[in-house]
Amino acid sequence: MTLPSFNDVSDALTSLSSLGTAGESHGLLCALLSFSNKIREQAWVDSLLSSHIEPGNAKGEQAYQTLMDLFRETSKAFEAQDFQLPLLLPDDDLPLEERIDALAEWCQGYLTGLHLMGVKLDEITEPKDLKEALDDLLAISQVELTPEEENDPKSEEHYIELTEHIKVAVLTVSAELKEVLAHRENATVH
Repeated sequence: MTLPSFNDVSDALTSLSSLGTAGESHGLLCALLSFSNKIREQAWVDSLLSSHIEPGNAKGEQAYQTLMDLFRETSKAFEAQDFQLPLLLPDDDLPLEERIDALAEWCQGYLTGLHLMGVKLDEITEPKDLKEALDDLLAISQVELTPEEENDPKSEEHYIELTEHIKVAVLTVSAELKEVLAHRENATVH
């Protein structure tokens, strides 16, 4: 399972005059897929566009295809039994500050996606695992690299820990939301 590169997705979004960043857009997609597996790829990609792609616009069509590939590969992660979620983040050779900013944007997109699906983050108190995962994602969405941390060798380790923590939080949110939704559907049927 390989996502298009962060740069390819960034270029695609820029080419299509999308308002979102690569990390934010992928976080949004992951939130939608956490909530439901009935999200259509074309609807998601179209939601990112600010205008119609003219026929024959090769650059626009390639950008559109990049976003479709991102959707398909991400969707596969949510369908897999072992749930190995790849996060769309900049390459490790970029400055840590840029990677931290993208990580925060990813979480912002994820939380926005949950909100769009009707999840009222401030009203969730139970289950406790869900509340903790959401609180952690909210905290990471606001993280910034301080000048002191920029030169600290442990900052790279902390970044890696945060990315792994996000994956666990998304797994928790996805599992808990599906359980809550299943419970609501069963309560409605009976």
